[in-house]
Amino acid sequence: MKIFLPGNVKQFAVLLFLLLIGLGCAAPRSSQPDQASVNLLARHATVKLIRGEASETEVDKTRIVNAVVDDSIQLDDTGQGELRFLDRIVVGLHQATEVHLAEARQEPDESVSMNLYQDLGNTHVQLSEQPNTWVTLRTEYVTVTNLEQGADFIICHKPEVITCGVVLKGVVAFVAEGKREIAKQGEAIYVKPGQAPSPPICIQEADVMDWLQKVQSSEPVKGLGAIVAAWPQEPCPTTTQATATTEAANLPSPENMVRIEAGVYTIGHPQADDFHVAQQQTQLSQYWIDQYEVTNGRYQKFMDDSGHQAPTVWPGHEDHPVRGVTWDDASAYCTWAKKRLPTEAEWEAAARGPGSDPRLYPWGNDPQADGQVFELPLDGTHAVGSFAFNQSPFGVYDLAGNVWEWVGEPYVSIPEGMRVLRGGRFGLIWDAAYRQIAEPDHERFVPLAGFRCAADRVEGE
Repeated sequence: MKIFLPGNVKQFAVLLFLLLIGLGCAAPRSSQPDQASVNLLARHATVKLIRGEASETEVDKTRIVNAVVDDSIQLDDTGQGELRFLDRIVVGLHQATEVHLAEARQEPDESVSMNLYQDLGNTHVQLSEQPNTWVTLRTEYVTVTNLEQGADFIICHKPEVITCGVVLKGVVAFVAEGKREIAKQGEAIYVKPGQAPSPPICIQEADVMDWLQKVQSSEPVKGLGAIVAAWPQEPCPTTTQATATTEAANLPSPENMVRIEAGVYTIGHPQADDFHVAQQQTQLSQYWIDQYEVTNGRYQKFMDDSGHQAPTVWPGHEDHPVRGVTWDDASAYCTWAKKRLPTEAEWEAAARGPGSDPRLYPWGNDPQADGQVFELPLDGTHAVGSFAFNQSPFGVYDLAGNVWEWVGEPYVSIPEGMRVLRGGRFGLIWDAAYRQIAEPDHERFVPLAGFRCAADRVEGE
């Protein structure tokens, strides 16, 4: 290939300028998800936007500003504000509230997600019905995530006292201390520091509407957490046949799933390091987990039904695990299947088994499984469930040596925006306590990443 360089530098500069105009100064479009800006509005008084250590902006009702990742928003006792992302996510901010915008993404497949850290106060989250619209909201001791599109819920947080959630529409998950509780429309959950979430209780809707009306008008009103904690600790009645039918329709089939009984499980490693947490015990509610990793065949059905984009490694053998999926791809599939990603603690418990001294590998404590590990392919995946030795005490297959598996809520904190992979992949066997922290779309891990799903309940329960 010959490269022409004009002798006259000025001529070369002009030539380069004309070339850029002809190309429209275009750069290749990245296939990575966009970190987008979020509109911040003030509804009453002023809202303070803090960017970095030195930049502080007062926002009043006369203008809209853009909040970006790592911005913090603060409201005084009379403040009212709103974060709006692509008209698909609206987060109302009410009185003496402080939040940190950790993430706002629009993926190439048009899915939208927002990640907020709520230091203090009250937020009202309203999501559009458009598919793949997700919000994760964290306080210092609980993580809240919508499980359905179109969700509408209010979260209160008073540090060192209580986090509360009231669900006005949809289904929302609350995770704290390794335990997960689900609240649906008409239910509330509260969490106290160092405790698991309360079971869902039935809301007093008139109290919520009265509180919301007063707080939006900046009238003095008792804290939402105090109101929720004062309600009778009773579940909502579910006596109608219509309710039972609706709930059953939203449950997955138990086919090819394994039930893990409630109990105390040991997780972590006796020797903590950068890839292992210290050994500890965690209380888990009963749950179900896929016996096999999600296969290419199953993922094809998901794509046909939802229009979701193909993985980066595609196509593949029908009975081999799908690979080349981001964390968001995995989460979207599980939602489509009426399931969810297993929490990190659930994944490890299913891999290692019960007891105070569980197996370190799914098959036992011998890393080589008496030589059987050497039968696993080194340079590619294998059909799920095809190696009898590669199963856990619960009969869950291929939790090591096939593909990395994305999991949901981590059991100890990780950096904002990061996710956890478990299990290793072909040619790389790790123990079942090994945890790999990675970006949800990391180009190194995605080509080797797959997943399986979990559920709290299944049909027939």
